[in-house]
Amino acid sequence: EDLLCSHYDACGILYHNDKDPTTSVNPNPIAVDNDPEKLFELAKYITETCDEQQISLPGPLDECLNLCQNNLCCFAQGDYNCVQEHKEMCVVYASCNVVADVKSVDLNSPEPIVASNTDHVDKQNGFHEELTTKCTSEHIKTQEGFFECHDICKAHLCCFSADQRENCYA
Repeated sequence: EDLLCSHYDACGILYHNDKDPTTSVNPNPIAVDNDPEKLFELAKYITETCDEQQISLPGPLDECLNLCQNNLCCFAQGDYNCVQEHKEMCVVYASCNVVADVKSVDLNSPEPIVASNTDHVDKQNGFHEELTTKCTSEHIKTQEGFFECHDICKAHLCCFSADQRENCYA
């Protein structure tokens, strides 16, 4: 599946035992650190990852999209632009501007862009339903429930690592 880290929000319950998956907004722990040195390192990493030559290839493009997807409001027009509220983070994510050009994303659209292939959308909806059902605090109280949630999430637990070297959200 071509799902990004943000599709796996509910898996955070496995990584952070106290995390409520129903209130999760962004599982990227490296994006919330306000230490100037770490923000500078993150900005450098984004610049390297989202280099225009790099993102002409599918793998690097996906990595850049994963890193930038929750910060595209910095490049939106009108009411959807968040630069005033998130000035510092928009500076850190400035190199994400190439993603909008490459993917021709409608940054002003409040609705997600839906593909015309409904099989893919149906698969994602089924996946999301299974994920949110199996990765609840109640369901993972049993060993069987924990392993069911872990099986769905295991390839994306790196999305929740606080270590920038291990975090695959970026």
